[in-house]
Amino acid sequence: MLLHVEDFAGLRIIGQSGFAAYMRDVDGFIPILRAAHSGQTLVVFRIHYEFPTSIRMSDYSGRTVLHHLCTSVLKDGIGELESTLKKLGDDSIVMSDLMSSQDLDGNTPLHVGILNRNFEAVQCFIKHFINAKSKELFIHLKNNDGKSVWDMISNGSDIPPILKKLMKQLLSLETTLDDKLYEAATNGDFFNFTYEELNAQTPDGSNIFHIALRHHQFSFFERALNLNLNRETFDGIYKEDSKGDTPLHIAAKLQPSDLALEFLKLCIQAWKKLSYSRNPPWTVRNPRGDTFLHEAARAGNTNIISFFWALPHIDNNEITDHNDISSFLALSTADYGVKSALKKFDITDVNDNGETVLHVIARYATYAAKDFLEKHSQLMKSLVYKRDYEGFTPVLRAVQCGRLGMARLLVQHSPASAELRDYKGRTILHHLRALVVDLADDLRDILPVWKDFFKHSEVDSLRIVQNEDGNTPLHLAIIDADHTKAKFLMEVCLQSTNKQELDIVNNDGHTVFDLLSTRAHLPTMKQLLPLVNRSNVKERETMNKMMDEDLYKAAIKGSVEIFKKGMAEAHTETDVESGQPKLDEDYFCRQTPGGNNIVHIALRHGSANAEQFVEIALEHFPILSMRSDNYGDTPLHVAVKCKGGESGKLLVNASKRFLGKLEDSQKSFHVAPWAVKNYKGNFPIHEALQTNNLKDAFILLECDDEAASRVNDLGETPLHSFAKNDFSKNDKEADEFMMKNKAIEQAAFTRDDQGLTPLLRAASSGRFAVARAILNHQPQSAYLRDPSGRTFLHMLRFTGEDVDESFAGTFKKTGKQLFEIAEADAQRLVQDYEGNTPLHYAIKTGNSIAAIVLTKQNLD
Repeated sequence: MLLHVEDFAGLRIIGQSGFAAYMRDVDGFIPILRAAHSGQTLVVFRIHYEFPTSIRMSDYSGRTVLHHLCTSVLKDGIGELESTLKKLGDDSIVMSDLMSSQDLDGNTPLHVGILNRNFEAVQCFIKHFINAKSKELFIHLKNNDGKSVWDMISNGSDIPPILKKLMKQLLSLETTLDDKLYEAATNGDFFNFTYEELNAQTPDGSNIFHIALRHHQFSFFERALNLNLNRETFDGIYKEDSKGDTPLHIAAKLQPSDLALEFLKLCIQAWKKLSYSRNPPWTVRNPRGDTFLHEAARAGNTNIISFFWALPHIDNNEITDHNDISSFLALSTADYGVKSALKKFDITDVNDNGETVLHVIARYATYAAKDFLEKHSQLMKSLVYKRDYEGFTPVLRAVQCGRLGMARLLVQHSPASAELRDYKGRTILHHLRALVVDLADDLRDILPVWKDFFKHSEVDSLRIVQNEDGNTPLHLAIIDADHTKAKFLMEVCLQSTNKQELDIVNNDGHTVFDLLSTRAHLPTMKQLLPLVNRSNVKERETMNKMMDEDLYKAAIKGSVEIFKKGMAEAHTETDVESGQPKLDEDYFCRQTPGGNNIVHIALRHGSANAEQFVEIALEHFPILSMRSDNYGDTPLHVAVKCKGGESGKLLVNASKRFLGKLEDSQKSFHVAPWAVKNYKGNFPIHEALQTNNLKDAFILLECDDEAASRVNDLGETPLHSFAKNDFSKNDKEADEFMMKNKAIEQAAFTRDDQGLTPLLRAASSGRFAVARAILNHQPQSAYLRDPSGRTFLHMLRFTGEDVDESFAGTFKKTGKQLFEIAEADAQRLVQDYEGNTPLHYAIKTGNSIAAIVLTKQNLD
């Protein structure tokens, strides 16, 4: 187009057609913007001279003529820019508005000049406007990144020193608030202040509006913003103190809040009268990104928030009380500008933490916030699912900050909000705290409040939800040593039909029982031990289905009549496989509060008819052999602790039959009882060996291919248990155990939790026959030492309460038999980490018999 040719011939054509001066090209530029963008300062002035209003227009990105002059390469030089600025005027309202105008990124012309490193143009602009009354506006105005021109110049690394000096010179011209002005603000004495007085500040950055607000001087504002209103006065409403708060931010925090609301109304009226081009002061943010409404929410001034939340509905019938809105605005059909600006208020607006107003209310609410939320429940629903930058919804934030009353109300109105998690996978139950600050002040017991909260099914279902670390709320309560919360959640768990959280394993492989055991030394956690343990959980489960008293007594006596009675009552119902009358499984398989079934009871009491009772019970109900009591003992654990009888064999055979049926039917899966640990950490074979019950130990070694390699919680294999507890008076039994031990090669070299091998354990326990048997079958095990460097000869004991007294008179002969094994004899001169040989150590520890045996061997 001819409009955009860069010569004066084009300007004459423009003069003939006013409409052409406002036409946009494909980039959204009108001619004056294109001239500024091209660095043609003379053309800019000529177009402005012909069409003055064109200088107010901006392009599609919100940039004005001055923005483009600060970013372009000036074809006529910086001198021509200075001349053009003088011709345009230095303190006109138009130039003041243009200098403080912001593009879509919030940048003023000086912002974009600094961003584009056009420091020469920035310096020219600052020099030109250094004496302008409105210089504070474009110096302190912040862009969308929260940075002002002063911030960019003072903190920039490559800013020319002369530019920094010029900025300091500009700021030094600001007036300091003197005592007279301060006293006038505190007393509410408003008079016709000069521009400099209106913008004077205390050392903390407060102007007279900040001060008057803090002293509740409403008459001061009324006169300033009503009777003596002008643009210079209203500019003071945008002024920030050293904390970045404007007077409206200060007002939002005032108590009572009536003064803040009246001040807000005055600001709206003033802004309306002035037709101010800047954004309304109630949308200005402080350094935290908080608007006036965020601060009101933080202070609990909910009537101010109610006022704004009602604004989008002034034209309809959704509100019935217009006293706080239309009565003061007196809106007419011509007030579209004000109504439009007010109705543009976005309730989803967030601060720098991503928090909406509802987030802030949730964080700081007292019990008085309930009425406010009830009144605005519909608007609340549009915010309750919003997340801040940590992933917290208002419900999550309320619970985390101890505002359980607020959270309860939000969940009541929006139940689905309870299911949302933060970015670490934590639910409201993970964040639940014993501190509650938004309910009655005299609240002492938190448990009734929590119980009421759990009445919501959405809340109760969160008990089994795991966070990113795999922890349920109960896991986390134990980890945090929160006794009150852990106890409450455990009680809820035990009282419910769903107890899944007890079996859930976190990312470290820990259940709630594991976590508690590692924290049992903490005073607060010790109180939980009786409640949060496996036996107590089982006890609670069996209370509702306790064994019948007659059945209990029959099991004690071993009376098989109870089964005959059951068969008689079964009538015509028969078992498909046996053809016998089918007994009531629910009746006969019940347990005592300790978790014992009828087989446990019969075995423990050991009546004359116990084996017959057990045999019949297992014939009808083989599953009884699989069930453990509250301490983890299956009937097999109990049976192998008792020497003699055939109970162990009966239980093994019953378990095999039951497991065989399951395998054939492929319906379910059970762990064999010989592969089950009790709560002591022992398998049945360990229990058998600890009571020197070799008969049942051999049965277990025969039926279980893995029996010999099973390790208990002390790190002991069955060979360790045998080495520690065997009372054999000859080598025959020890050799027999070694031969039936299918994992002897592996077990002989395995260390327990104290670092001892079976040979070291046998030697230290005085089990000489076992030690010799191990050496005969695995002689190389003699070379392994304990953590202190001691061999089995260092640890060998011939006397003591655990020693078989049959060795008393024959220890010399016994020692001679031992040293016939070459690997054993080779250890006589081995020194431990303190330099002691076995003989040194025997003398040092008072082991006289070992000292004599070793001395004799050395002499020989």
